[in-house]
Amino acid sequence: MRSVILHGSLAAGGFRAGRSDIDLLIVVDSGLSDSQASALEEVVREADVGDASGIDLHVVTADVAAVPTRTPAVELQVGRYPGEFEVERRRSEAPDLLAELSMARAQGRALVGAAPVEVIAPVPHAWVVDRGRHWLRTWQSLTDDTEHAAFMVLTACRMWRFAADGVHSSKIEAAEWALTRNPSLTVIRQAVRQYTDDPAVTVDEKGIAALLETVLRFEGPMTEDGPMTERIVTAAREISAAAADIFELIADPSLQPSWDGNDNLSEAAAGQRVRAVGEVFTMTTTSGNIRENHVVEFAEGRLIAWRPAEPGQNPPGHLWRWELDPVDAGRTRVTHTYDWTQLTDERRLPRAQATTADRLQASLDRLATRVNASE
Repeated sequence: MRSVILHGSLAAGGFRAGRSDIDLLIVVDSGLSDSQASALEEVVREADVGDASGIDLHVVTADVAAVPTRTPAVELQVGRYPGEFEVERRRSEAPDLLAELSMARAQGRALVGAAPVEVIAPVPHAWVVDRGRHWLRTWQSLTDDTEHAAFMVLTACRMWRFAADGVHSSKIEAAEWALTRNPSLTVIRQAVRQYTDDPAVTVDEKGIAALLETVLRFEGPMTEDGPMTERIVTAAREISAAAADIFELIADPSLQPSWDGNDNLSEAAAGQRVRAVGEVFTMTTTSGNIRENHVVEFAEGRLIAWRPAEPGQNPPGHLWRWELDPVDAGRTRVTHTYDWTQLTDERRLPRAQATTADRLQASLDRLATRVNASE
């Protein structure tokens, strides 16, 4: 076992007796056996939860935590709530786990083992936001669900704040934040009252619909160049090759010019093959400039990301990321992202704005041709 992480309201604040549950994430070295899963289920069933409303436990492998995907696998999920006990084992795709991983890394506290940041890799902001939008759209058809009305409203506020600021907050903190942005959304006050003081308070159905629409319309933090979400450009495709073969073409800088769809890379010296976060590789661009690329995310065969910088300077804020998700032994889904949300150097903005999904797709297509030609 690598780590047992307490997260959610009990770790970050906002815990409410009788309303909040205990959120736990366990990171294990490898998959659970049936007997191990059964033992954990029994622990959750028999645990003294004190004044918490229940327990929400997720178990993931170290590989899943170290290389998040849009649909991470979960070894075990156990939910103990008033009158309910839910168990799911070995779910291959659990997109809602993204938010759990993101919150556990940002605010979690290790009860046993390694610190959250040592076992959980950063989860891309856009992935968490996209999954939240899925639920917002789902809830648009459920505004008459009075039993879950306050939950929908307050969780929508949490999604809104995360989309805007990248901050995970409690339900009440998020509600207060949302009201500073739009005090006319009285449905938020209704939901807060029902959640904190008076369960009999009615949460207006039309108000729920208005809030959901407001959050869905939100396009991200605004800059002089438009919504911040437009500063994250992504393209993806399936390539008929093993992940290891594709990754070699990306992780070896000397091979990158052969598939660069931006026509920006000229050459890189051999012997710079990336193997860890913290490494720096040097690339010469087609305009003759030298760039030192600082590796900030890495998992062999699955993930690599770097931030370019002028020699001897700090990176100005943009990032290139490659994610490889094997479909089977001979097929891999590859996602390429250009993220310039933190770019502040005005000299670089025109080129950043010109880096469109089409250009990223061109790199993917050339990469596919290159790897197939080398087989």
